[in-house]
Parts: sequence; C-alpha cells; structure tokens
Amino acid sequence: MMLQVFLLATSASNHNLINKIGHPFVHDIPVRKVNLRAIDPSSSFVYVPQPGQINSDSNFLASQVWPSSRAAASVISNTLHMFEDEINTICELGCGPGLPSITAAHVFGKSKKRVIATDIDQFALDLVSRSAQDQNLKNVKTEIFDLTSDYLLPEADLYLLSDVFEYHDVAIGSARHTYNAIKKGKRVWTFSQSDRVQREVYLCELRRLFDNKDIMWSNSTPENFENISDRLLLYDVDELKVHY
Repeated sequence: MMLQVFLLATSASNHNLINKIGHPFVHDIPVRKVNLRAIDPSSSFVYVPQPGQINSDSNFLASQVWPSSRAAASVISNTLHMFEDEINTICELGCGPGLPSITAAHVFGKSKKRVIATDIDQFALDLVSRSAQDQNLKNVKTEIFDLTSDYLLPEADLYLLSDVFEYHDVAIGSARHTYNAIKKGKRVWTFSQSDRVQREVYLCELRRLFDNKDIMWSNSTPENFENISDRLLLYDVDELKVHY
C-alpha cells in the first residue's frame, strides 16, 4: 500500500494567542500548517512551530509531525469507516501535534464520536487544541498522559501510537499499556519506522507480556486483516513511501 501524505506550509505575520481569530500563533510561538493532502486545502491540518521557535521547557520531538504520524493519519483516513459500528472513541497516545487525532475527528464528522489526544507535553496539546479550534472540530479533547506511568488509559475503543518510543522507559510503558488495552478487548494500532531503535524494546516487551514470539511488525493495514477481529496492528512504516 502506497501512503501519500503531503506537507503544506503557511507563514504567520501577527501575534495572537490561542483563539479562533487571527494569524497562527500558539502561546507566542509562530506556527505553520501541516496538511494531510496539499491538493485539498480543506483537508485535516495541524500546527507545528516555525523552525527554531519553541519554548525551552517544551520537547522538540513532541512538536513535529513524523513520517509515522503521517502514515497513521493516512490509514485512519482510508480505513476508519470499516469500524463504524465498533469504534466510537479514539485515543492517541503521545500525540505531538496530533495529525492522526485531527484526521480521525474529521472522519467522525458531526457524529457523537470523539477523539482524545494525549501527551506529556502541554505545548503539544495546545497545538492540537488550536488546530481543532481553527477547523471547528468540537469532538477533540486533550489530556495530559505519561506513558511511563501506571495510570489507567483514558477510556477508548481504539488507541493510536506513532513513533512514541523516544527512550527505553517509554517503550516499556507503551507495551504495558498496549497489553492492558488488548486484554480489555480494545484495539491498538502502532506505527513506527524500522530505524527507531527503541521500537524493538517495545516489541520484545509485547512478546513477553503476551507470551507470544510470533508478534511482529508488518506492512498490513486494517483492510488487509485476515480477520476483522484482529485488534493489534504493528505497522512497519517505510519512510520512502510517505510523500510529503
């Protein structure tokens, strides 16, 4: 499957905090748009900081749209309709600017379904909030969540992770939360590039928790599932197939 996701940048000229009117600024930081499809200006978009513009107390990695996030957004856009009767709430873990979350909110439209975007970085959540506000998406909620914690996950039917494995403890915590979600009958879709070292820590911990050495990364997307009841997707992202 060829994933096609594109980048569209716009510039900011005037100062505004988070509000619906004005040029794109988020807490004094000038931001630019990243669109799902450059050929369609009405498609989902998120804000990311302009180069070199980020607060010292924020995590640079949490403010970028990585290839796996673009891949996740594309899969959501193309396949979420398959689970219309099952998935009413999506929770993105380690959302960063939240392109998959915003895309899911667009797919849900004006239904009563909702999206929960979580991250440990408040600035990342503020980016999501501004993106949702400027697209009139009222079905997006943001929430602080630490993947290394033992806290219960926000209640959802599908959990999304895209290249959240910043370091060892996050990979272990992500595996633990994945395991608990699957055991509760939920779905988990995880996206990661093959060059992300800590993703193998995540995989090894999943194998240990499930006592199943056959769990592995693949390039199968939901429409290719042999059984629609399959709940765990570990998507191996090929950056060369993500066009932006």
